Amino acid sequence: MSYYNMTFYVSSGFRDYPRSSAIGAVAACSMFAGGNLYWYTTAYLDRRGAIPTEQRAGITAIVVALEWALYEYDNRRSGNPPLRLTIYSDSEYVTRCMRQNIAAWERNDCVHSDGRAIYDLDLWRYIAYLNRRVRDLGPVYYMRISREENIDAVPRCIEALDRRESEEQRGHSQANDESF
Repeated sequence: MSYYNMTFYVSSGFRDYPRSSAIGAVAACSMFAGGNLYWYTTAYLDRRGAIPTEQRAGITAIVVALEWALYEYDNRRSGNPPLRLTIYSDSEYVTRCMRQNIAAWERNDCVHSDGRAIYDLDLWRYIAYLNRRVRDLGPVYYMRISREENIDAVPRCIEALDRRESEEQRGHSQANDESF
């Protein structure tokens, strides 16, 4: 079977100052065929709801890649072969959850087998929805790589964190940036 292959590399970052001032950012890179060039996007974690955490940043990086894949497939590839999506992440927590836990959480309405609610429930419910949508289009693979191997997404994420930190120190608002 012929597939439309999409590959993303994602990374997340988090800086914990006083907890109420923590910042987080994510980066997602979409590789072109051949793997030498890529597009990328970054997003910031929003403090208006849940306080940014390292885990929330990692989850958000996957959300960004899934949303981007759906957008690209829906808007540029209609009527084409099934999608085969591979997302490489340097977050062991998120790749483990996506590979081992997400199916069980979906069956249990995003709670642990003992009935406890999972952390970041809002994001996990949303990611479960996105994951179902993407899986309806074809196979999805979540692969763990080291930060050292993640040579495109990690620098973009660090740049976004530095930019966010600098703007906050100057007191600028992030109203125009995408936030989760």
